[in-house]
Amino acid sequence: RQTNFNTALSEDVKKILINKISVGIATLKKNADDFETWLTLGAAYKAAGDYQGARLVWEYANAIRPANYVSFSNLGDLCHFYLKDYLCAEKNLLISIKNEPTYIGGYRALYDLYTLSYKEKIGETPGILLKGLTTNPKSVDLMILLAHYYRDIGDKPNAITYYDKAIAGVTLAGDSALLQSVKAERDTLK
Repeated sequence: RQTNFNTALSEDVKKILINKISVGIATLKKNADDFETWLTLGAAYKAAGDYQGARLVWEYANAIRPANYVSFSNLGDLCHFYLKDYLCAEKNLLISIKNEPTYIGGYRALYDLYTLSYKEKIGETPGILLKGLTTNPKSVDLMILLAHYYRDIGDKPNAITYYDKAIAGVTLAGDSALLQSVKAERDTLK
């Protein structure tokens, strides 16, 4: 298929991307089951601004490796931020975390989807983050996101609870800069 460049790129960058796409296609003609090449090809199409090309590639990658999480996550991000297809984004991100429940980036991506764009689903946010914390109980990132969610909806007690949990986790990790930041956020609620 013809690559559709939909972003302003220099001719040098276009040449690099055309080469990556050509090499990827040639590799896949020899071995259509080369999953890593499908991932790379999708990324090259996305970088070129050919979002439909990236979508087709990652949908195929999902079909040949339905238990992976990477191509589902990539497609979820593409559908969210570039295609503005929030149902597609949600579907793929949910599959991504189902396939890899320890993948914190998937929960974060759903948080972003629900809080930034797919606002009618914002009520799903705490359930997704709590599910992530069940699988990743030491994830300070998810604790902070949950604190932000509760803060933003005006639920100070729950926000403080999750800020405090995050503070305990950050203290154990010894990240003084993050500790200071989280404490400052929590202190704005008192």
